[in-house]
Amino acid sequence: MLWFKWYLFGCNLLIPVMFLVCGILMQKRCPKRINNVIGYRTARSMKNDETWRFAHDYIGGLWKKIGIITTAVTIIVQVLLLDYPERTLCKLSGVLMAIQAILIFISIIMTEKALKNEFPE
Repeated sequence: MLWFKWYLFGCNLLIPVMFLVCGILMQKRCPKRINNVIGYRTARSMKNDETWRFAHDYIGGLWKKIGIITTAVTIIVQVLLLDYPERTLCKLSGVLMAIQAILIFISIIMTEKALKNEFPE
């Protein structure tokens, strides 16, 4: 079923595209005020306006890079494996999505580390 393969293709692109869109929004449209509703909200990022802006700029740039790379890798892998059986593609989709989810956690760890280095107190 060709439609199912294209459906998986679209699902696998959701996270990379969200990385890219959210990265651009984090850098360009950082919430003006520190709040508990929207934005990169951790204890360290919410200490003051300077940490708030730094965190959004840092993770936004990181997510843009991750989004571009993961989008390209996902498209290449999906196109190369389009002729594989659906069962194999489902397993591949699970692996791709797991890697993409892990990248979310890695980016948060990297941002917190950058905040700690930039604002040691």
